[in-house]
Amino acid sequence: MNTRHSFIRLITSFISLLVLMVNLNGCGGSSTGMDNNSGPTFNSGNLAPGDTFSFTFKDQGTPYYCQNHQPDMTGKVIVSQDATISGQDTVTMKNTAFHPQQITVKPGTKIVWINKETDSSIDDHTVISGTPSVARLLTLVKDMDIN
Repeated sequence: MNTRHSFIRLITSFISLLVLMVNLNGCGGSSTGMDNNSGPTFNSGNLAPGDTFSFTFKDQGTPYYCQNHQPDMTGKVIVSQDATISGQDTVTMKNTAFHPQQITVKPGTKIVWINKETDSSIDDHTVISGTPSVARLLTLVKDMDIN
């Protein structure tokens, strides 16, 4: 057994143990990416530069992320009666970041995400409710090229 294979098995086992511990403590997420099935769920699919995706937040906000650039590209929508933003607002996606990263809106506000990426090495983005999953981390570890 080579060193790379042994290292990947060790890391995968460690991460699997962490996932089990989190789930046993009642902190695990559901298959939709939302903790304890709370909050709205959405998935834009791949958005090429210039594409848009919209979602109307009725009474509850949620964290969200880009599947293609996780775990770093995350954002959050907060819904509050005290917010100043209502009707519709925009979040742009560029340079592997959401702008603004956090937005507070009144209930019933429609958020439109726009991919304004100009870097051809980045291109597509996604908007998915919830937080990046540990399963994605496992995939990244398995795909590592360790020599």
